[in-house]
Amino acid sequence: MKILTFNIAMISYFLASLEYFLYLVYRKPVVSTLATATVAVGLLSHTAIIGLRSQETGHGPYTTSFEVALFLSWL
Repeated sequence: MKILTFNIAMISYFLASLEYFLYLVYRKPVVSTLATATVAVGLLSHTAIIGLRSQETGHGPYTTSFEVALFLSWL
């Protein structure tokens, strides 16, 4: 479940980057709205990863470098 959630976040952020680039090229408001929704999906998935990881380890995301990087990228 954790790997799936991580992959969803990564793919969402990548797609949102492409969508924002398309918005810069074509200036269609619907593309910007779609990109913002894609970022929201990525953020929700990213938040779920932090929660799952904290539940698994029993502490907040501050012990390993992976947890710290995950948390700082979420900020």
